[in-house]
Amino acid sequence: AISREIRDPTGIARGLNNLASVYRILKDYENVKRYLFEAISLNRKTGQKSWEGINYLNLGFINQVQKKYDSSFYYYQQAILIFEELNNIPYLSTTYMGLSKYYSEMNNSKKSLEYAKLAYLLGEEYGLIKTMAEAAERLHDIYMVLGDKDNSYKFGLLYYQMKDSLEIEKSMTRLSQLELLHEFEKISLQKKTEEKQKEFFYLIIIISLGAILIVSVVLFTTRQRIKAKNTLLDKKQMEKEIEIKNKELTCNVMTLMKKNEVLSEIADKLMVVQNEAVKEETKSTINKIARDLQKTSDDEIWEEFEIRFRQVHGEFYQKLIRRFPELSPNEQKLCAFLRLNMSTKEISELTGQQTKTLEISRSRLRKKLGITNTDVNLVTFLSLI
Repeated sequence: AISREIRDPTGIARGLNNLASVYRILKDYENVKRYLFEAISLNRKTGQKSWEGINYLNLGFINQVQKKYDSSFYYYQQAILIFEELNNIPYLSTTYMGLSKYYSEMNNSKKSLEYAKLAYLLGEEYGLIKTMAEAAERLHDIYMVLGDKDNSYKFGLLYYQMKDSLEIEKSMTRLSQLELLHEFEKISLQKKTEEKQKEFFYLIIIISLGAILIVSVVLFTTRQRIKAKNTLLDKKQMEKEIEIKNKELTCNVMTLMKKNEVLSEIADKLMVVQNEAVKEETKSTINKIARDLQKTSDDEIWEEFEIRFRQVHGEFYQKLIRRFPELSPNEQKLCAFLRLNMSTKEISELTGQQTKTLEISRSRLRKKLGITNTDVNLVTFLSLI
């Protein structure tokens, strides 16, 4: 209602989409579709292609639930056209999963298998663990229906492995608790052992030298085990710290993207003010401020990102420049973004570059890195440096 009052079509469209989500929970599917159709109309007028694609994807889901398969298929196809145009891999893979379920309900296991494989391959290429897990579960079920036990077992195993990977953050908390408990029990046991050693000290002296030698061997073995355990704990702690730093770096990247977006909006608004200004001197001053703001924004954002990136992956730059000294500064930046497994869209939002420009840059980078095999994934290649 507020968005309508201030004539904000983007806000109206988002509100309509959220209302549709509420009605979906309530299973009021007619209202779901009514709000989604209105949102599509607004998103089309304002050029919000990504949101329009999401609206079509939701319509595909809803019509599938209502067993309106022709409509469901049509809206899935509309969503695919938009997500392919935008190179929006996560939503494209989600749409493929919807089509896989659609074909299963249509008793077409062959087509269902085809789309589940497409979703899995996209997830694998772009490192989308959640997508891979969902697709692996679908493939497991489809192969089971087809009677292919080997492939059913293979993808079932992959699903549980990736499911465990997704839940590793929860597991780390429990693991820390178990490690502390183990340490406490180890200390208590050590104290009890020392007390018993004191009680039987004089008795041990009377026992033969052979018994003393046996006790010495046991103590030595115990110490070696404790040392090995401590080494393992140190390694796990280091891996945990690296994981935390990577999460912090990802959060910082998201913050920088938002900052860049806000500063760009300010610069755009300044340009609007410039166009409305009367005096040429005022126009010139506003134009200079907008350009300086954009340039300062880009320089500061990259400088801050580079400092934080080097803190986590300092050795990456050294190895990259040592192996490929001919890389330009912009190509080094692109390598850093790809090392964080950022998508083309995310890099575009952070740097302000067009996605087509970034695709061309990625292609040139592959040539400079000597990657001639099209099967070699660029992100995977950089992660091994």
